[in-house]
Amino acid sequence: MQAWNGGGTGAWYRVDTSCLYSFSFTTLLQCLPTIVIPANVTLVTDGFFISLGIFNRLNGIGLDIGLTYEPRTSKWWSYANDVRGWKSGSISIDSSVNRCINISLSISDGYVKYLVRTNNGSIVLGQDLYLASQLDPQLNLTVNSSNFGFYRFDSIAQTKETLKSGSCMIHAQLIEWFLELDSQVFVPA
Repeated sequence: MQAWNGGGTGAWYRVDTSCLYSFSFTTLLQCLPTIVIPANVTLVTDGFFISLGIFNRLNGIGLDIGLTYEPRTSKWWSYANDVRGWKSGSISIDSSVNRCINISLSISDGYVKYLVRTNNGSIVLGQDLYLASQLDPQLNLTVNSSNFGFYRFDSIAQTKETLKSGSCMIHAQLIEWFLELDSQVFVPA
């Protein structure tokens, strides 16, 4: 298992795949949470994240990929983040229109693909492609690399000053999560 070793404050939940197995693809059906920001909070500096990350199971290097909520637009926006910094994605999700979505994340030689569809998978809502050259080289997205695990990470990032703001994410639901082993066998999480 990979442990959280980052700084900051807030609330978070994380679950990792076993380091005994290597995976190349994952898909999940996720119902996005409702974001509650108290009426007395005028400046929202909290970060709301629904992440589906990748980690190298041999060295622990990770890549957060997911959606972050933007209170000004009331939409979820895609992103990726690693030691090389924040990468804004191109996907925008209005959870009042698409509350439940189908997310897939695949690892190929030299890139990572993050794809979001409607909950029944029939309509592509957006896709982000991250090349190995954009990412931490220690993630090791090389030909025939088979050392990857996935993790789910939901969080509210807050500063010490806003830790008691009362912001929360409610009614999030992970309906199903499947993983593809390197042997091309699908297993439920």
